[in-house]
Amino acid sequence: MSLADSQVPAPVVNQVRAHLLCSECECRFSRLGEDWVMRQVWNGKQFPLLERLNVAVETRCTADMLIYSGSSIGIDTEKLAYFALSVLWRAGVREWTTSKDSRFHVALGEHEEILRHYLQGETAFPANVSVMVTVCSDIYSRVFHMPTPATFPISVTAFAMLALGLHFLVFLGPLAPQQICCVRFPMKVISRRDCGHKMIEAFAQLNSIRSEWGLQP
Repeated sequence: MSLADSQVPAPVVNQVRAHLLCSECECRFSRLGEDWVMRQVWNGKQFPLLERLNVAVETRCTADMLIYSGSSIGIDTEKLAYFALSVLWRAGVREWTTSKDSRFHVALGEHEEILRHYLQGETAFPANVSVMVTVCSDIYSRVFHMPTPATFPISVTAFAMLALGLHFLVFLGPLAPQQICCVRFPMKVISRRDCGHKMIEAFAQLNSIRSEWGLQP
């Protein structure tokens, strides 16, 4: 089934910018994650990582998700995790100003230094960190959302972010589940699912907040 171009969201990002890293660190972040990941996401015409999963054989399936072994199908899942953690760390080390002059910051606490040591290559992938990667098959998730806290029934520190069709869920602390991690778990888990309902729920909640506060869309 084909979709008209008007139905597909363009990959537009309201960027947050500030001088933070030296050129050496910028190159490191690009080389170990960002460059590769940006070649895999939705680019306005193609979604290479989704296309790759579409022809791969899953290892397991649930009611709404297909699960793959990144190591078996040749996907460098550590680059995915490195990218997600680099974005999360940058979101936590300072307060950012968005294009609409609002403020953005996430509190990482003691995890900030743990992530920094890993990102700088001083330690291996942290034992108390898990990164779950989901490739979204719907068109609604082809946008970029900065990391935001995620809540669960148990007390666990987690953050979610969306990068042009890739949904990342990062768990920090001793309760970080190894079984869903794209690095720590031996099969290097990566999944595919329709994430559209979550995006629709998020937009509905945002519109409700706007209405409550009398804000314009």
